[in-house]
Amino acid sequence: MPLRKSRSSAVEKALSPEEQQAKINEVRRMIGPLSEALPDFCSYASISRYLRSRNWNAEKASKMLKETVKWRLKYKPEAIRWEDVAHEAATGKIYRADYFDKYGRSVLVMMPGFQNEGKLSSTESTVRKAEDVVSSMLAKGFVLSKDALKRAILR
Repeated sequence: MPLRKSRSSAVEKALSPEEQQAKINEVRRMIGPLSEALPDFCSYASISRYLRSRNWNAEKASKMLKETVKWRLKYKPEAIRWEDVAHEAATGKIYRADYFDKYGRSVLVMMPGFQNEGKLSSTESTVRKAEDVVSSMLAKGFVLSKDALKRAILR
């Protein structure tokens, strides 16, 4: 199988159209009934993008696609309306773009760096930030004592 250099400087497999179609069919078989849940999202083009991103590894691409479809079914991002998130716009955390997606829907742009803490007192804000720091440290594998959060708040 010939190899070619991709734009991202990684080595990417160059497959014939028949091999690509076989990989796409394999991914469709692996994701099973999930492809029927979001048929537009599991199109030929979409599956092809997932395969290319995983260097045509059908197992990795199907795992990634399954997780994406499950997430989309659980959180339904396509159902989010401006009215649902307008309160986040108060601090500039989110805004409605002046353009639309290919289906004519408004595009919401979120900037998570702008925390929406306008309604919190300074003490509540400090506690939340301390909790965030402790949570981040735990997530990164730091070992903390049981009273780490309490000590962080008292300082």
